[in-house]
Amino acid sequence: MSAGRVAQQLARIGMKVVEEEGAEGFLEDVRIEHGTLYYCPDARPSNLLHEAGHLACMPPMFRREASGDMDDMAEAMCDYAERRMAITGDPEEPIMRAIMQCSDTEATAWAWAFGRHIGLAPEDIIEDRDYDGAGAEVRVQVSSGMHLGVHGLRAAGMLGSVRDWPLMSKWLQNAEEGKDR
Repeated sequence: MSAGRVAQQLARIGMKVVEEEGAEGFLEDVRIEHGTLYYCPDARPSNLLHEAGHLACMPPMFRREASGDMDDMAEAMCDYAERRMAITGDPEEPIMRAIMQCSDTEATAWAWAFGRHIGLAPEDIIEDRDYDGAGAEVRVQVSSGMHLGVHGLRAAGMLGSVRDWPLMSKWLQNAEEGKDR
């Protein structure tokens, strides 16, 4: 499946996706800018899915601001979480759980679940060369549900039960401040 077809499927779930020749970001041929995924027509589906996973797992209030390397967004979310904890003292409120569960592991698991949902071959979702050449090992972990990201998605409220894996209960994180209960 081409990057364009993957992008069409991402758009169907509400992601902002734009084809752009020369798009470059943290991963080759894919860039995140203000919550929008820009991708080259010949981008590898694995790269597009992984970056989409970062955006999908992120609470919407941060998703629309996400640009470049997601480490910067992680810092902003941690700062917010610290301020929120000072107000509510509740680390279990959904916005807090969502912030805690939107790291690289959840993006990897999300990419797997979405890739399988749209019918991609496992080797196209996570290529052998991904993850510093450990892609085959990561594929085994995530396909069997024995990957930390699977449990993170469940903790974030995006997966009903690990037994349901890889069937997600929602594709986009929707936890927001004040709309958590």
